Amino acid sequence: LEKAQRKDYQGAIVLYNQAIARDPQNTEAFFQRGQARDGLGDPQSAIKNYSLVLQIDPNHGAAYSARGDARLKLKDRSGALEDYQHAADIYASAGDSERAKAITAKIKALQ
Repeated sequence: LEKAQRKDYQGAIVLYNQAIARDPQNTEAFFQRGQARDGLGDPQSAIKNYSLVLQIDPNHGAAYSARGDARLKLKDRSGALEDYQHAADIYASAGDSERAKAITAKIKALQ
């Protein structure tokens, strides 16, 4: 995370890869690797990483939200809306009204 915070995305990806090699179910490493890929301007690879998170944990609201953002960068509006709706539902079910409202605002802006 420290490397990513310094925008050393390549260095961060190396470390995330090591974490994933040690624990192939490490959703945080996949998620953060997706964030790093997105930081490098590669939303397609980011989407792949977020999708891996969701295969392991289908209730990972942040992965749906981030994948929606990446899909928007690729002009996949319907995919982004679908992901945002999943994220909003997950956050609402978890009682996280702040995040649910933020995602709902993104949905409304796209409609």
